[in-house]
Amino acid sequence: MKIEYIETTSLEDIVNHASGEIPDGKFIINYILPFSIPIKIIKDNPIRDVSDEALLWASKVRPEELHINHGEFIGDGLDHIISQLTHKKTSNRAIISLIDQSKISNSGDTPIPSFMVLQCNIYESTLYCTAYFRALEVTTFLRVNLEEIRLKIASIYDAIPDFKTVNLTIFAFRAYSNKNINTLKIPLIDRLTEAKIVTTLIRKPTEISELLKQKCKDSTVVLTGSLEKIISSLSELEDKDVCFNRVLALHLTKKALATANDLKEKRAVNSHHDDFEKLNRELEENILALSKEFYNA
Repeated sequence: MKIEYIETTSLEDIVNHASGEIPDGKFIINYILPFSIPIKIIKDNPIRDVSDEALLWASKVRPEELHINHGEFIGDGLDHIISQLTHKKTSNRAIISLIDQSKISNSGDTPIPSFMVLQCNIYESTLYCTAYFRALEVTTFLRVNLEEIRLKIASIYDAIPDFKTVNLTIFAFRAYSNKNINTLKIPLIDRLTEAKIVTTLIRKPTEISELLKQKCKDSTVVLTGSLEKIISSLSELEDKDVCFNRVLALHLTKKALATANDLKEKRAVNSHHDDFEKLNRELEENILALSKEFYNA
């Protein structure tokens, strides 16, 4: 089957196309996004709301706020593509591979890139750029992925300004929509020390409340460290030390931790399960109830 490219003058059109085809909570197996884009659009029109986040994902050193990023797996991959295309525009080896089998086998629930391969080729004034994803969330993550790919294409053009159009093809084995997804960011509350949590619970519990709200987005990585630290902190404190119902807060935190552990166990053995939506909703409700207790202090 020959791919028919959809002409567009906006990367936003790609996101709108995908989110229009895949409603929230739904998915498609073997999904293809083929778009033809003028290089001027690639060069001059970043997806500004995710520009900073895309740079974090592209950084060669993983930022502390991300579980993983693509740059740490890509290394000098972009330099390799530019080198290959400089010497042979139609090379079949102008490829970035983000991961090898040794990182996949026995990886369990350890985060690994969903973005697996990027391949490029220049033919008749067109850069053909093909990306393969083992999984792709199309409302939030796709925006970041597109901006990251845009940055790479712009770098290729800076080095080899021999094309006017980009034919971008994105293959996703499983494309899905989840508007409440966390793009593998580590919530700030899960980066706090127990000492910081204790101090904040005493002096300004509303800050813990706000940080807990940020933790409510769905994530493929279930972190329980902050809940465990809150339980430990509340167990050490006395009622007179805080301006909220310590016993109730402790009960709510233990309830949230139990749900998080249940979700964590199920995610460890299955990428998709009927209980995930129910448990995610239950965990969100539990954390929001705890947040409210601290907020009303």
